[in-house]
Amino acid sequence: LRHVNSTWLTAGPVAQRLVEQWANISEYFLCFLPKQKLLSKQLSSSSKYKRIFDNLKESTTLCFLAFIAYTHKHFETFSLCFQSESPKIHLLFSEMNKLIRQVMMLFIKDDIVAAMEGTDLRDIELDNGKNWKK
Repeated sequence: LRHVNSTWLTAGPVAQRLVEQWANISEYFLCFLPKQKLLSKQLSSSSKYKRIFDNLKESTTLCFLAFIAYTHKHFETFSLCFQSESPKIHLLFSEMNKLIRQVMMLFIKDDIVAAMEGTDLRDIELDNGKNWKK
């Protein structure tokens, strides 16, 4: 799956809808369409169908979409903050810091992230299970 950077704000709702409809989409592309004799030749030569088929078979695709849907609201808030005619560079560090902390606090214990800011956030041991939320 690829998403165009210029339409990043639409990624979350699209991912959410795909997660909601995953079973139906999988059934249609993996089971129903391949059984259609009139379409079988077209499908076998279609690079778009092959890409859809491969992504539906890939075990990480649904996880990837669920992650985007889950974290989208934080990125959307950040993106909307900077869509303005007036200069916003003075807000960049504090808003980036807030965004990184919000996303980290989805997975890392709040008390570990809350006291840190800026480059200190790099020092958090993300692979240490003791730091993860349960």
